[in-house]
Amino acid sequence: MPLWDCTNTMNGTSAAAPAVSGAVALAYQARPNMTVAELRYLLAKTARNDSVMPTLALTPLEADDDTYKEKVILDYGWQDNAAGYRFSNWYGFGVADAGALVKAALECDKDPACSGMKDLPEKFISSNENPCAYTDDSRRLITCSFSDFQNEEGDPLGRDELILDALTYDVSGLNYLPEGIIEACELAGSPEDEEVTEHNIERK
Repeated sequence: MPLWDCTNTMNGTSAAAPAVSGAVALAYQARPNMTVAELRYLLAKTARNDSVMPTLALTPLEADDDTYKEKVILDYGWQDNAAGYRFSNWYGFGVADAGALVKAALECDKDPACSGMKDLPEKFISSNENPCAYTDDSRRLITCSFSDFQNEEGDPLGRDELILDALTYDVSGLNYLPEGIIEACELAGSPEDEEVTEHNIERK
C-alpha cells in the first residue's frame, strides 16, 4: 500500500483500533493483572483532549429549525461529563497517550479510583426486599432505591463505597403498576362490553 493511502485514507476506527491496542498492550505489560474496569478508567483519565491538544477543538454544530424559528444544536463539541472528564462525539475521551497510560497503570494502587475497581463481582444483588415506592400523588411515578448489595452467593460486599465504570439494572422481577391499571387490563380482555374494552386498550 502506498504511503499516501496510509496517511490519507487510514482514519477513523481503522486507525484508532491498532493505535489504542498498542497502547493497551504496553499498559498490560506494565500491569499484567489490570482489570478491564481499571483499563477503561485509565484510558479516559490519560487521554489527550482539546484542553491539551488545541488541534482537537470542535465548534458546536448548529442548524436552523424552520418550524420554531430558532437554532438547534446538533453537536455540542467538547463537554465535561458528570465525572469531570472531557469527551466529544467525534473523539470520545480524546487521543490515547501510551506513555501516560503506562505510567498511570504502574501507579494504579496509589489512585483510589483505580484501586477501588479491583476484584469487583460481575453481578450485585440488592437484598432490599421492597426497593420501590410511589413518589407522586397520581401514583404513576415510581422511585426504586437499591441497597445492601450482595454477590450471587449471598455474601455481603464488605465495602462502604464502590467505584464503578459501567452499570446496568435488571428490574425484570419488579411489578409495580399504577392503581387501577391491573383491573383495566383485565377488563380489556373481556369482549362483553366493547366500550370498556376499547377504553382500556387505549389506557394500556
